[in-house]
Amino acid sequence: MTGDDRYEQMINEEKGAKPKNMCEVLDYRENKGRAEGRREGIREGRSEGITEEKRRVALQLKKRGFDDEIIREILESDDDELRQLLSTEG
Repeated sequence: MTGDDRYEQMINEEKGAKPKNMCEVLDYRENKGRAEGRREGIREGRSEGITEEKRRVALQLKKRGFDDEIIREILESDDDELRQLLSTEG
């Protein structure tokens, strides 16, 4: 009718029980979107946590008088990342 074949695509990609109506299709899509959003949020949270910990370590090492080259080596960072870590207040 409308040329919109998303319902058929969803039925074809879903393994197991097939949805019986559009409400089930919408529920499936909504749940799939939520799961993808949670996974993305976890990835972002981990990345931010790693960055915050690197910042904390970099600042502590700098405060204790370590040379930037040593800090870069310890953190496995390049010049730009270290500069950003040391200049950004958490």
